[in-house]
Order: sequence, then C-alpha cells, then structure tokens
Amino acid sequence: MACDAMKSMLRWLGRWRSLPLLIALVVMLASYPYAGDGGALGVAAVLIPITAIGAVATNRHHRVIAMALGLVTLAGIVQEISGAKVIPLLAVAGSALLLFAYTTIFVLRRVLQSEHVTGDTLCGAIAVYLMIGLTWSLVYVLVEHLHPGSYRLATTGMLQAPAKELLYFSYVTLATLGYGDVVPVTDGARSLAVLESLCGTIYMAILVARLIGLHLSQTGSPR
Repeated sequence: MACDAMKSMLRWLGRWRSLPLLIALVVMLASYPYAGDGGALGVAAVLIPITAIGAVATNRHHRVIAMALGLVTLAGIVQEISGAKVIPLLAVAGSALLLFAYTTIFVLRRVLQSEHVTGDTLCGAIAVYLMIGLTWSLVYVLVEHLHPGSYRLATTGMLQAPAKELLYFSYVTLATLGYGDVVPVTDGARSLAVLESLCGTIYMAILVARLIGLHLSQTGSPR
C-alpha cells in the first residue's frame, strides 16, 4: 500500500511539476510583509529554493546545478534568520539570483515547448511571471548593496531601501503600477526598472499568444 501511494504521488508530481513552485511563490508573497526583517526574503522564502529545485530536476545535470545554487541560498536564508554572518550577503544574493533566473528560464522553456494547454502549463506560466518579479528583486538588492542609496523610500524618507521593500517595488514595477512610494534615484536603478516593466509586458504578450495558439491547435481552427 505504501509503495502504491508513493508511486501515485510521484505520478501526480510528474503531472504537476510547476504547482509546488507556484504555491510557494503565492505563500511567500502573502506572508512576507508579516515575516519581519529576518531572512533574505522572510521565513517563507525557504520554500522557494526547495520547490525551484524540484521544478528543474528533470535530469541529473539540471538537478546538480539547481541543488548547488539552492543549498547556498538556503544556507544564506537560515543564517539571516538566525542572525549569523558566515556567508557574505553578496554570495547569498548572487546564488539566489542565479537559481531563480535558471528556474525561470527552464520553466518558461517548458511552457513554450508544451504542445497542449494543461493545468501544469498554466501553473508554469503563472509561476514564471511571479519568478520574474522575484528574480528582479534580487537584482535590485545587489544594486543597493553595491551602490547604497540607489533606491529611496518616498513615504519615510529612508535613503536606502531594505530587501523587503525592493521585493515590493519589483512586483509593482513588473505589473507597471508605479505607485511611487519606492523610487529609483540613480540612472542605473532607473534603467533596471524600465527593463523589468518591459520584460513583464512582453512576457504577457508572448504568453497570451502562445496559449491561444495552443488552444486553437487543440480544438481546431474555427471555420
């Protein structure tokens, strides 16, 4: 019975490979404002590297790369939560950036190469969009770390934006909302914000076109 249950679970995970990643992203976005300042992206961020590894672990090559980057990222998150300072922030943010970018590209390729619109295809497409925002937030964290004061909080007057505010800024920029409460003040920071907004807009256009094309190929073109 236990063996059958395990096989059934593995088959389910094979059909819904992107679902755990999507759930982890939603949990992180819903809980990070209440997680305090501990952790690179809060306690909920621990789920992201784990599910990212699972999303790309289709063969040994991808699994090894994802696990190597994921272990460094997890170690960095744990040390930030515990208050330890063993691994430099630059190394943690860099490994997380590479892991999330790698996962985003891998899942996007799987979505675009899919021949049918399935539940997992839709989960993957949404997960890619959310991963784009998460990946860009780490770019902003690195920029702020290397050039303090690149982002300013207009509401409080803080001259350096913390990681949690940069995560918020990333998703606001990706969705082209532009509330103006977090402001890029340097030329490089402004350029990155423009690139992210264009990335989100272009992705949505490509995604909609691809999903409509797949749907028409499944149902047959209307006469």
